[in-house]
Amino acid sequence: MKKFDIDSFFAAVCGFFIVYLFTHHSSIGVSPDSVVYTSAARNLYYHGKLEAYNHMPLVDFPVLYPLFLSLSLFIARLDPVVTGGIINGLLFASVIYMCGHIMKQIMRPRLVKWALLLGLMLSPALLDIYTMLWSETLFIALSVVFILVTGWYFKQPSIARVMVVAICAGLACLTRYAGVTFIFTGCFLIFFHLPLRSKKRITHCIVFGLTSSAFFIGNLIRNAIITGTFTGNREKSTTSFFTNLYYYGKVLYYWLPFMKNSEVLVSVFAIVFLVTAIAIIIWRIRTNYNHESYQNIAMVFGIVYILFIVITASISRYETINNRLLIPAYAPLLLVTVYAFGRLSFKLMFFRKTLTIVMLSAAFLLFIASQALESYGMYREYNTWGIPGYTDDGWRNSPITQYLKQHPQVLNKPAAIYSNAHEAAYFTANVAAESLPHTVDKEDVETFLTADGHYLLWYGHIDDPDLVNTSFIRQHKNLTEVYSTSDGAIYWCTNKK
Repeated sequence: MKKFDIDSFFAAVCGFFIVYLFTHHSSIGVSPDSVVYTSAARNLYYHGKLEAYNHMPLVDFPVLYPLFLSLSLFIARLDPVVTGGIINGLLFASVIYMCGHIMKQIMRPRLVKWALLLGLMLSPALLDIYTMLWSETLFIALSVVFILVTGWYFKQPSIARVMVVAICAGLACLTRYAGVTFIFTGCFLIFFHLPLRSKKRITHCIVFGLTSSAFFIGNLIRNAIITGTFTGNREKSTTSFFTNLYYYGKVLYYWLPFMKNSEVLVSVFAIVFLVTAIAIIIWRIRTNYNHESYQNIAMVFGIVYILFIVITASISRYETINNRLLIPAYAPLLLVTVYAFGRLSFKLMFFRKTLTIVMLSAAFLLFIASQALESYGMYREYNTWGIPGYTDDGWRNSPITQYLKQHPQVLNKPAAIYSNAHEAAYFTANVAAESLPHTVDKEDVETFLTADGHYLLWYGHIDDPDLVNTSFIRQHKNLTEVYSTSDGAIYWCTNKK
């Protein structure tokens, strides 16, 4: 039996309490996506239906994360918004422990392992995610489990072990649609595992591909049966491949906070890093050099994931590529980077021992210090104003929110309610509103314009250029003010004759 990893456990416990401290002021952060996840989990628990707050079937997102939140509600008998800090703290702790466990197996020096543990524990990029009620929190944990079980499979390849890897990949597909990157990564690694005979490689690859994709395909078929679409309505991308590469570089700039005022340099470095990593993967395949090692699995997954996001963002419209979209690649690539520098330091130490120790220690301290300062700044902001989202002080103390909570009868007519922040209306004031249409969706705009006699709940501090605005609405409808505050208004809308 392997010795218990006390270092990783201690770091994991610290990670849990860091998330707890970050979410202490206003509870877990809640965004529009969080509202969908939470409402689906509530509806599943209380009504047995996997529907969002607007009674629409859940198709824009896969089903596993709402199921996960519903399970937490069943166990704790408390709403996910209440227990979100504990849930995310446990997930964050599991990521830290598993990454430390991997590093312990591939690098003996504790100093190198602690470099990784501190890099994860104090990462503003990860804390930005684990302070929010988002599916990425579970997805990241599954990515590290995937690295572990894939390495376990390569130690003694068998059908039973490849099935375990496939189930992990399938669960990732049910957490986020980007989970298909697990399937791509697994098929790639198994197919190019040259020590296995060709027949066995192909058999294992087919078994893995069919088993893992069954989860994904099953979810798509469910969506198609319910709504006639596989993943909900998706708009065509408005950004090119090279523009998305630039945004990927900006995310890396955020991941390396010590490189302030060097955005162009980091963008170039981001592309160089991507090309270099791909070249290393190709070289390892050709030479069969440590192909099945944890660090190689982590690198392949990280690169496949980044390429998938950049390419698909050039086809289908996402939010601008940001930390949230790319964060699943962070822990695997940090693990690879720390391992690479650890190996390099021990190779160079025989030639320039003192210089090597000084330079690498300085680089490590600079990185950790910058991470800690960035995270401390986040902590001060979160514990002053709350985590940005619908649980922060701005939303909780909003005059329009307070009025709606105290005067629900203001929306007393049996009519539709439209809003430029319908998720906020549901979460903060328990108002079931529909979203204003997107300007590019002409059919939805026409439906809205023909609707006669409805409420408009307008939040003045929300600026979403994708939605029709009040100027456009006033051109086509009569707006009668029902009530207004400093940050919003309620209108009764009728069509102009």
